[in-house]
Amino acid sequence: MGLVSNRTGVSSTLVYSLDYLRERYSVKVECMFSPEHGFYLTEQAGEPVPSHYDERFGVKIYSVYQHLTRESALPVGSAKGAGRKGPKEKSADYPVDAGKSLPDEVVSELDAVLFDTQDVGTRAYTQLGSMVNTMASCAKHDIDFLLLDRPNPVNGVAVQGPVLEYTRHRSFVGVYSIPLRHGMTMGEVASMINAEVYHGRVRLRVCTMENWAREMWFDDTGFPWVMPSPNMPTLATATVYTGQVLFEATNISEGRGTTKPFEIVGAPWIDGYSLACEVNSMNIPGVRAIEAKFTPTFSKFKGEKCNGIEIVVLDRNAFNGFEFSVRVLETIQRKYDGKFQLKTDAFDRLAGTSVVRESITNGSLGDLFEKVKQEDQAFEEKRRDFLLYS
Repeated sequence: MGLVSNRTGVSSTLVYSLDYLRERYSVKVECMFSPEHGFYLTEQAGEPVPSHYDERFGVKIYSVYQHLTRESALPVGSAKGAGRKGPKEKSADYPVDAGKSLPDEVVSELDAVLFDTQDVGTRAYTQLGSMVNTMASCAKHDIDFLLLDRPNPVNGVAVQGPVLEYTRHRSFVGVYSIPLRHGMTMGEVASMINAEVYHGRVRLRVCTMENWAREMWFDDTGFPWVMPSPNMPTLATATVYTGQVLFEATNISEGRGTTKPFEIVGAPWIDGYSLACEVNSMNIPGVRAIEAKFTPTFSKFKGEKCNGIEIVVLDRNAFNGFEFSVRVLETIQRKYDGKFQLKTDAFDRLAGTSVVRESITNGSLGDLFEKVKQEDQAFEEKRRDFLLYS
């Protein structure tokens, strides 16, 4: 067996999956694969993760992220990439380059690959990209893909944000047509993709959870939070990330390099008090903004004094992260036209559509939110067939 995991792959007593499998079930784990940030989360976002032999576990850890990032943004029907099927079959069979997903020479020697990482419930989080690419490799080599399901930390009820336009904007941060906040577990998303993309050809086995209900947030489970990436330190971070991820594709600091990434946003040229006042005047349910001043230690505006806002979620069940973040972005665009910038391609990949960017630029948010609401309602009906928990 091969194991795709990181330091979130732990038992309820915080024993790593690899140790647990070996000690309790005598499973022979030949190798491991680590998603973005590496097994121990030592690398920052987008940084390459080198494959290496791990003395602690006594196995080689291959970087799934290193193998995936260059290939996963290929357009539908692209002829580039070894090991793929003929041109007419590519988009239907493999949404990514299956020949580059996991190293062929390693996977071909395995009986199964087990996937065990904690997701955060937002489509743009790269754990989903790693999962889909692993599924592609398992399908290619006709081996079992086993997934240890874990809670959606921001609950399995709320569906918010636009549905990805798959043929136009798929990428490693958008691997399938689901909303930005999808309200599903990794096992449920895998079941949907296996049915609709792979037509059941992935030998998928989801090991379901016991006693998890869809309305639960992570702190309702009683389990300790193990941060799944360097800038996801708390459940509060994951709660706002459902919309704040969009700030990554702007020239506004999303709070990386501070103790509250994604909960704090700003830039040297923003008036934080004025911005907070305007945002609060909108009376967006479940949230308030307060003025913030900060100096990032890395990433955007490293070492520069920034002004902006801190997001304080007062009622997380009423909070719509996508709507809040888009309203903040539109306000900044309007107040600081000429200084505020969106990175067009990157923003559209994160949003999953160009409509969000265009609506922010044009100030036509009412039409956007109504369109997204209709998309989400349709998706909620579609996902019913793949929900594993009541």
